Amino acid sequence: MTWGTNAAFSANTTFPSLCSHTEQATQGQTTLLVVKAGQVKFDRQKQRYFNQNFLLTAQASPTSDQPVWKIASDCFCFQDWSS
Repeated sequence: MTWGTNAAFSANTTFPSLCSHTEQATQGQTTLLVVKAGQVKFDRQKQRYFNQNFLLTAQASPTSDQPVWKIASDCFCFQDWSS
Protein backbone atom coordinates (compact mmCIF):
# COMPACT_ATOMS: atom_id res chain seq x y z
CA MET A 1 0.00 0.00 0.00
CA THR A 2 1.32 3.43 -0.90
CA TRP A 3 0.55 6.38 1.34
CA GLY A 4 -0.11 9.45 -0.79
CA THR A 5 0.67 13.00 0.18
CA ASN A 6 -3.00 13.53 1.04
CA ALA A 7 -3.15 10.78 3.67
CA ALA A 8 -3.05 11.45 7.40
CA PHE A 9 -1.50 8.46 9.14
CA SER A 10 -1.32 7.70 12.86
CA ALA A 11 0.21 4.49 14.20
CA ASN A 12 -0.65 3.81 17.82
CA THR A 13 1.52 0.81 18.54
CA THR A 14 4.51 -1.05 17.19
CA PHE A 15 5.55 -4.38 18.65
CA PRO A 16 8.76 -5.65 17.03
CA SER A 17 9.73 -9.15 18.11
CA LEU A 18 11.66 -12.12 16.84
CA CYS A 19 9.42 -14.49 14.97
CA SER A 20 10.02 -18.13 15.86
CA HIS A 21 7.92 -19.98 13.23
CA THR A 22 9.09 -18.50 9.94
CA GLU A 23 11.57 -21.09 8.65
CA GLN A 24 9.47 -22.02 5.62
CA ALA A 25 8.80 -18.42 4.61
CA THR A 26 12.24 -16.97 5.28
CA GLN A 27 14.56 -19.95 4.66
CA GLY A 28 16.69 -19.47 7.77
CA GLN A 29 17.35 -15.74 7.31
CA THR A 30 17.37 -13.42 10.31
CA THR A 31 13.74 -12.29 10.56
CA LEU A 32 11.82 -9.60 12.42
CA LEU A 33 8.02 -9.58 12.85
CA VAL A 34 6.48 -6.10 13.06
CA VAL A 35 2.86 -5.68 14.19
CA LYS A 36 1.17 -2.27 13.85
CA ALA A 37 -2.26 -0.88 14.61
CA GLY A 38 -3.51 2.62 14.11
CA GLN A 39 -5.73 4.99 12.19
CA VAL A 40 -5.52 6.36 8.66
CA LYS A 41 -7.52 9.09 6.92
CA PHE A 42 -7.39 9.76 3.19
CA ASP A 43 -8.62 12.92 1.45
CA ARG A 44 -12.41 13.31 1.63
CA GLN A 45 -12.86 9.96 3.39
CA LYS A 46 -13.61 9.02 6.96
CA GLN A 47 -10.91 7.96 9.39
CA ARG A 48 -10.47 4.16 9.55
CA TYR A 49 -8.73 1.80 11.94
CA PHE A 50 -6.26 -0.75 10.61
CA ASN A 51 -3.99 -3.64 11.57
CA GLN A 52 -0.78 -4.50 9.75
CA ASN A 53 1.92 -7.07 10.26
CA PHE A 54 4.93 -7.82 8.14
CA LEU A 55 8.07 -9.94 8.19
CA LEU A 56 11.42 -8.30 7.52
CA THR A 57 14.40 -10.44 6.52
CA ALA A 58 18.07 -9.47 6.72
CA GLN A 59 19.96 -10.14 3.50
CA ALA A 60 23.59 -9.61 2.64
CA SER A 61 24.34 -6.28 0.97
CA PRO A 62 26.48 -6.34 -2.17
CA THR A 63 28.14 -3.03 -1.26
CA SER A 64 28.30 -3.02 2.56
CA ASP A 65 28.98 -5.28 5.52
CA GLN A 66 25.62 -4.19 6.98
CA PRO A 67 22.54 -6.28 6.06
CA VAL A 68 19.74 -4.99 3.84
CA TRP A 69 16.27 -5.47 5.35
CA LYS A 70 13.59 -6.55 2.87
CA ILE A 71 9.86 -7.21 3.30
CA ALA A 72 9.18 -10.96 3.03
CA SER A 73 5.45 -10.77 3.82
CA ASP A 74 2.94 -7.98 4.43
CA CYS A 75 -0.69 -8.13 5.58
CA PHE A 76 -2.78 -4.93 5.86
CA CYS A 77 -6.42 -5.00 7.01
CA PHE A 78 -8.94 -2.29 7.77
CA GLN A 79 -10.97 -2.81 10.95
CA ASP A 80 -14.59 -1.91 10.26
CA TRP A 81 -17.27 -2.51 12.85
CA SER A 82 -20.98 -2.44 12.15
CA SER A 83 -22.85 -0.02 14.36
